[in-house]
Amino acid sequence: MFNTAWWPVKGTGRLFRLYNNCGRKGFHMKLILAGDLVPTENTRPYFERKDIKTLFGDVPKVFKDADRVIVNLECALTTSEKAIKKFGPNLKAPPVCAEVLAEAGITDCGLSNNHTLDFGEEGLRDTM
Repeated sequence: MFNTAWWPVKGTGRLFRLYNNCGRKGFHMKLILAGDLVPTENTRPYFERKDIKTLFGDVPKVFKDADRVIVNLECALTTSEKAIKKFGPNLKAPPVCAEVLAEAGITDCGLSNNHTLDFGEEGLRDTM
């Protein structure tokens, strides 16, 4: 049986189709799935300095052994000041955080959460 997955082609903005023969012996993929990740006012200076050691400790060493490291990014990465009107906080962090996450070994960020559109379409475009 074949499964199909789509993976990003680094630096192109395009996806390629990956066929996986799940019945093939010896095939495996190591995934690390983590929960919510949101840079806060307290951690912002460390993100801006790209201080991965202070932010993540030794965790990036664990990430190196994985094929994919997936987190839920619980905020927009934007400089937009156009917060939507809603109950609860509008969460955002500076776009430099994306570089820090990648350098820490995080390969994928899920955006299916209640803060993805906190800064409207502009914030979503900036994040992606």
